[in-house]
Amino acid sequence: MDVVNDGVGGEVSLESLRCVAFGARFLIVGWASTPGVANGRGQRGAPNANQLPTNLIMMKGLEVLGAPMVIATLNDPSLRAPRLARILQWVQEGRLKPHVSRTYPLADFKDAMRAKWQGEVIGGCVLHP
Repeated sequence: MDVVNDGVGGEVSLESLRCVAFGARFLIVGWASTPGVANGRGQRGAPNANQLPTNLIMMKGLEVLGAPMVIATLNDPSLRAPRLARILQWVQEGRLKPHVSRTYPLADFKDAMRAKWQGEVIGGCVLHP
């Protein structure tokens, strides 16, 4: 099963929906491309709300889930430890392999942030202490 962990929203969400396999799971974890989305606080007529094409969702048999990790752990702090343990287990097993496109010494954190903001980093970057 394909899984999309979408922290971007907007056009990235649309393209992700177009290219996933039938029956994929689509996790909405953020909307970095449209930071004003939260301004409407979920009310009707909220400005800048992301919209997903329900025709693609239906035709591809997708499971779409909101995954507000920060909100969930604020409401129930006991969720954090087991989730983190499971993720670290997957990393140790080699099941999760994050793409690191650049590494920087900690002293160069400003250069790392600048590269991230300018779109020079694909995936993530690592700061070494």
